[in-house]
Amino acid sequence: MKDSLFGAAQKFLDGLVRQDVQMIEEEQQAYLENQQRRGYELNRALVSVQKLMKSQVEQR
Repeated sequence: MKDSLFGAAQKFLDGLVRQDVQMIEEEQQAYLENQQRRGYELNRALVSVQKLMKSQVEQR
């Protein structure tokens, strides 16, 4: 029984990952288009990545 259900959720999880990637890409694009706008971001990891990217751009 366990073996037959092992990959049952894989397609569902793949779909969620695709949605997450798309959402992150859209948020990043919106940020790049208007970096002065302060948005309320619940995902702290994304905020950290944005700050890192901005600091790397400024160092060039």
